[in-house]
Amino acid sequence: MPVNILLADDHEVVRQGLRSILNVRPEWQICGEAENGQQAIDLTNELKPDILILDITMPVMSGLEAVQKITDLHLNTRVLIFTMHESRSLVKAVRKAGARGCVLKYAQHVTSFERSKRCSKEEPSGARVLHLNQMTRDQRDRTCYSAGR
Repeated sequence: MPVNILLADDHEVVRQGLRSILNVRPEWQICGEAENGQQAIDLTNELKPDILILDITMPVMSGLEAVQKITDLHLNTRVLIFTMHESRSLVKAVRKAGARGCVLKYAQHVTSFERSKRCSKEEPSGARVLHLNQMTRDQRDRTCYSAGR
């Protein structure tokens, strides 16, 4: 059964890059794309993806505001914030907003998204920065998230 993924980023080139990274896995299916926070909410409500990869800084509505509204919809969609920012305050804000974690834009390999399938399953709530370059293979196999720095 495929994992349906919705991409939300205001830069087309970033969405194209994500698409090419994620398309290497046949079990991952891109079900839609949004270019602002409001579109992300609307498409999440319409398509009900398993995972939403959401940029934090977007026009119309920020990623954090969109996460809060999506959380209020009580869907089973797991939200991963896609960002270039890495800080403890961001992790706290992401957790408070209702996202499952962060994927750093400068992560260098498709393995940065390999835990996305696990994130679509039932797991304890709580957000951490996903930075797989700091994890051993065994750690990556056991968890979706790694504490940043």
